[in-house]
Amino acid sequence: RTEIAGLNELEMVDDFAGTGPALLGNILPTRLVLVLNPTSFECRGIFHLQNLEPESAEEVLGYHVANGIAYNRASKTFVVTGKSWDNMYELSLEKDTSKQPEALQMLHSLLELR
Repeated sequence: RTEIAGLNELEMVDDFAGTGPALLGNILPTRLVLVLNPTSFECRGIFHLQNLEPESAEEVLGYHVANGIAYNRASKTFVVTGKSWDNMYELSLEKDTSKQPEALQMLHSLLELR
């Protein structure tokens, strides 16, 4: 088990991609979002918000970071934004079936730095 510091902007989803309830939270100061079991807090998934807004060197200081996620039950999409971002984005998620999903690689790199 690994503890993740900086979990922020929590959003509860009744049924995440047909897998049941999930608690989503982004990891500050990154663009990674964890999908957690709301009872055990075990990580069930991860996705990233890269390429939505231009990255800024200030993100490591907590500025211009991903900082907003809301679930739309009707459309089963997510609305995301960040501090000082110019836009909000509506996203639908699909399972990444590659052997090493990009978001997972990013999380491994983050944990090695901490």
